[in-house]
Amino acid sequence: MRLPREVMILAFISFLSSIGLGIVVPSLPALGAAYGVGIAAMSVAISGFAAARLLTNLALTPILRRMRLQPVLAIGLAFQGLTTITAGLAQDYTSFILLRSISGAGSAAFTIAATALMVAVAPPDRRGRSMSLLAAMTGIGTVSGPALGGLLVTIDPHLPLIVYGASLCVAAVVTLVFLHRVRGIRTISREAAEEADPEAAAVGAGRSILRRLLSDNLFITVIVCQAVNGGLYYGVRSAILPTYMELVGYTAGFVGLLLTVGAVSQVVASTGAGTMSDRIGRFPMLVGSYVAAVASFTLFLFAGAAVAIAVLSFVMLGLASGLQQSTAGALLADSPNGRTAAAAGIYWITFDVTAIIGPTVGGIVAEAVGTQWVLIGGVVLLVAALGNALRAWWVSAHGPPGPK
Repeated sequence: MRLPREVMILAFISFLSSIGLGIVVPSLPALGAAYGVGIAAMSVAISGFAAARLLTNLALTPILRRMRLQPVLAIGLAFQGLTTITAGLAQDYTSFILLRSISGAGSAAFTIAATALMVAVAPPDRRGRSMSLLAAMTGIGTVSGPALGGLLVTIDPHLPLIVYGASLCVAAVVTLVFLHRVRGIRTISREAAEEADPEAAAVGAGRSILRRLLSDNLFITVIVCQAVNGGLYYGVRSAILPTYMELVGYTAGFVGLLLTVGAVSQVVASTGAGTMSDRIGRFPMLVGSYVAAVASFTLFLFAGAAVAIAVLSFVMLGLASGLQQSTAGALLADSPNGRTAAAAGIYWITFDVTAIIGPTVGGIVAEAVGTQWVLIGGVVLLVAALGNALRAWWVSAHGPPGPK
């Protein structure tokens, strides 16, 4: 069966956003040189963006239920697009950092609204396919963006930001024109969530939506996925692994190739993961993703011994990330509380917090006792996440332990 048009449009919007983000990455060193500042100063562009995302998510979550999702999505894209274009036109470092940071507010509004809208429009029997398509389009944009960005930088270091902002503005127009049929959709209230799952409502009677979420087996599993995604798949992979691979003897160019190999394997995995999860269930795919991730981080410890091990490490990491991202989104949609504003907010707040903590703690550990201990810590965390997935699978199949 075909996916709804709205699912396809949301996936296309995600592609426009992710390819633009990839375009920007190669421009930061060149912009730093143009502004006369070093790596540390330009890193503020990343941390400031993340901080603005986090603060906006915290502010938006309590009031999101009173808003229609389509306008929030369009406004977020337009705000991020315009501030990004303006940042690309900035002639001094201070203006650039300020504009680049506040664009994170638009990113937060876009991602939280897009997630909530996808959860609402994805058909229950095709949620896995829907989330797979979203993850695959995001991955394709992430893979192709840096190559285009590298070409644009050779023309002008400001040009990637301008192109990124323009792609976001195009996405805002697409949202307004092609998502008009779902412009009335909002997140749901606790009462609506209880009507959707009377059995869960009976168990959680009288609880606030936050307490219901924290007692929701599926939602807790999703939040663990987002913590792993932000802290390890995004944070450690982006900030720690490139440095580690150079330390064990690989050139920067070859490390870039390895990262591309990992990204391609992520796209491949995410493309088929959703359909498989619709057929055989979410938890087999999720457990498989964690097994692949544990294998990947373990192999990284021996990556300096042979090129084949290094390649296999990144392939396994890409497979783990692709499998998990598609499955986690489907699990969020499966949760009876997944369409609430609190669920969408916590989903992205978890990613933002762990994306900040992961590389920060990883960097401290790497400098204090060595990068290999970051990888060992990653293995420990992934084994814990695997244990949580197995527990959640058991609870989903048999119900919580205790008196019946």
